[in-house]
Amino acid sequence: MKQALAVGLGLAAVLPLLQACEDEATIAAAARRPANCVSIVNAAALKAMTGTTIPGQMTVYGDPVLLSPDTLRVDVDAFDAQYAVEVVVDRDCKVLSVSINRETNAPT
Repeated sequence: MKQALAVGLGLAAVLPLLQACEDEATIAAAARRPANCVSIVNAAALKAMTGTTIPGQMTVYGDPVLLSPDTLRVDVDAFDAQYAVEVVVDRDCKVLSVSINRETNAPT
């Protein structure tokens, strides 16, 4: 029991260090992106949304959120429903893939 607890506590002490390294790598990757990467990612998210059957005007809320060094999330409002559009880009901000996730339901 004590050994399991010690192993658990050891892992708990290491996880914040791993998270800090991952955050630093993510920030460094973002710093290497071209200056117009935000507008490229937002445009890719809106283009993906217009390819769906969702009616109405679509609006991007805020700047993209960096989920990992190559994945950004764009929050899009469409006809009173919120969507999280994840855009995967390469080092030069070339869009590799886009996925749409519905966050909330539109009112009925």
